[in-house]
Amino acid sequence: MVHSDSTKELTLHEHLAKQLGQVLSVEGKGQVSVWQLNWHLELYQDDPEAVVREAPRLLQGRQAGTESPQWMSSRDWLLRCGLEAYTFAMEEEGVLFARQFQEMSKDDLKNNFKIKDEGHLLIMETLLQNDEKHGDILQGFLKPSRPRILREFFLAYPAAPAHLAANFAMSLSDQQGRGLVSLTQLLNHFKRHSEVETAVGALKEELLQAAERLEPPEKRAPPPEPTDWVVQWLKDADLAQYVQGFIAQAMKIREDLLRFPITEEQLEKTFGVKTLGQRRMLSWMIDSLREEVEVEVALAKEMAKSEGHARVVAHIQEAIGSPPATPEGPGAPQDSPEVLVMKL
Repeated sequence: MVHSDSTKELTLHEHLAKQLGQVLSVEGKGQVSVWQLNWHLELYQDDPEAVVREAPRLLQGRQAGTESPQWMSSRDWLLRCGLEAYTFAMEEEGVLFARQFQEMSKDDLKNNFKIKDEGHLLIMETLLQNDEKHGDILQGFLKPSRPRILREFFLAYPAAPAHLAANFAMSLSDQQGRGLVSLTQLLNHFKRHSEVETAVGALKEELLQAAERLEPPEKRAPPPEPTDWVVQWLKDADLAQYVQGFIAQAMKIREDLLRFPITEEQLEKTFGVKTLGQRRMLSWMIDSLREEVEVEVALAKEMAKSEGHARVVAHIQEAIGSPPATPEGPGAPQDSPEVLVMKL
């Protein structure tokens, strides 16, 4: 025998089921998959009327901008790992998207972004390599559904009111019940707040606004560009990437490069020039510098010789008491020091 209350409840459910079928079918043909229907029922398992009320959402098309995949930014990736502290280190190195470091090794991450914490390196390495030995880390990167958020909330705060838990889960999921934050972010939030009131109160600031881009409190000024002679010399040859290598070896002016021979092996191992063609180019440039200096030295000697000749002539003319002769033209001959000595 069925009690009247149970009969009433059964009748209500039958009525809601009939309404749901009418919403999700056309001429008796279903418009959604079984998977979609089961997902929808799980989302609203505690509210049968909401199952019918929200059913039209299943028939809506994709929102604009969601048809094609979007590249995940490095900041979003780090947020989902709980490692957002490294955001600025990556961005300062020009790494704006997760795909830019997906092939990096543990040593690359450590050296490029100054990550010293072994635990943090393990998290990043596990995710980049999809290492199933650390399933908890892989699962933590995923965004939980609304029912999962609700379960985790009750695990963290067993005595919390049901309506508070429901509102919390609704706030952290979209209309389709997909989570807006990763499981790691959610669990870290619960660890920070032992009281349910503070966890709910900090929801917007710590989780929903976390994805908004914040500027660092102080931007570090970029280091001044070096002005040494070697900088322009390398830039003119389109080899500016080796400026720091030369400056680090105290090769800043032309004389530094010519003081000792520089071999191609040294260019590769000491200055970091990995390409054979660029090593050959630099060797040729250094040889050209050496030739230029040799020409300059020869010209300087010739000028010194000419200046010495002129000083001797002037001294002898002064001794014989006659002013220097004014040549009649630019090519007019002048007395040599020997002739002047004879006059003296």
